[in-house]
Amino acid sequence: MFNGIIVASVLAGVVVLVVPARQLWGLWLAGKPVESLPLFWDMPVLIWGRIGKVLQFAAGLAVIIDLLDPDKLRVTGRQAGQRLQERRTRRQLKLRSHRLSALRRKLYDSFVDVQPMAGGGPWDAAVSLNTRLPTGFGQDAPFTLEDYLRFRERVLAGLHVRTAGRLSHEQTQEIGKQVGAFFKEHLSPEDKTVYEQREGKWWRVSAVIGAALIGSILYYMTVGFSLEWIFLHGVLVTSFFMLMSPAGAYMTALPGLAREVPALLVGYLVTHLLNRTRPLHAFRKIAVVLFIIGFGLDLLAS
Repeated sequence: MFNGIIVASVLAGVVVLVVPARQLWGLWLAGKPVESLPLFWDMPVLIWGRIGKVLQFAAGLAVIIDLLDPDKLRVTGRQAGQRLQERRTRRQLKLRSHRLSALRRKLYDSFVDVQPMAGGGPWDAAVSLNTRLPTGFGQDAPFTLEDYLRFRERVLAGLHVRTAGRLSHEQTQEIGKQVGAFFKEHLSPEDKTVYEQREGKWWRVSAVIGAALIGSILYYMTVGFSLEWIFLHGVLVTSFFMLMSPAGAYMTALPGLAREVPALLVGYLVTHLLNRTRPLHAFRKIAVVLFIIGFGLDLLAS
C-alpha cells in the first residue's frame, strides 16, 4: 500500500510540474529565460527553483539513515510497540468504564421518564414511570434481557406508583439505589473496579462544575451583569446539563482521549518505521519523491 502511495505521489508531482507549467517548459526548451515568469501563486520561477534546491537537499539527507545502527533502531521500534500496546490497553479500559456508566444510566432511564412540564420553568419536570420496555441493552451489558425483566418486576412490586404513573422523589431514589445494586451485582471484578474508578472521577468533575456554577451565581448577585459573566455562566450551565445527560458518561472521557490520540499516533509511526528489517526505509521512498519534484523545479529555473 505504501509503495502505491509513493508511486501516486511521484505521478502527482510530475503532473503538477508539467501541466500548469507547460508553456514555461516550451519557452525553456526554446532556450529563453523563464526565471522571472510566475509559476504557482504568482511566485516567480526563480523562487520555486530555490525551493527545489531545498527539496533536493532534504532528499539527500536520507543518506543519514544508512549511518544509523539498524539493530538499535529495531530495538527502539520494539520498545515503542510494547508501549503502544500498553496505551491501547489503557484506552480500552477507559472506554469500557465510560460504556459501563452509560449502560448504568440507560438502565435507570428504563424505569424513570423525565419530561419538561408545559408552561413550567427550566427546572420544572414531570417524573413518571417509563412504560416503554427496552428491547435490549447491547453486547456490553453484563446481564440478559430476561434478568432485567425479572428485576423490573421485583422493583415495581415494591413501589406504589401514583395515578398516571407519577413517581415521588423517594421512589426515584429507591429505584436508583436498586438499579445500582443490580448493576454492580452483575459486573465482573475487573469491570467493577474500572466502573467504581470512573464513578469517583465523575463525582469529582460534577462537584467542581457545581461549585463553579454556584460561584458564578454569587458573582452575579454581588457584582452584577457583564458579558464575561454571560459567557462563563453559559459554559458552566451547558457543561452541567451535558454532564447530567446520558452523554455525560462520555463527556469526562474527552480530555483523556484527546491526550491519548497524539501519543498513539506517534507510537504507531515509530513502531511501523523502526520495527522492521530495514528501519526508516519509508523515508528513502519519500526522498525519491522530494528529489524528483525538487529536481524538476530546479531544472526549470536553470
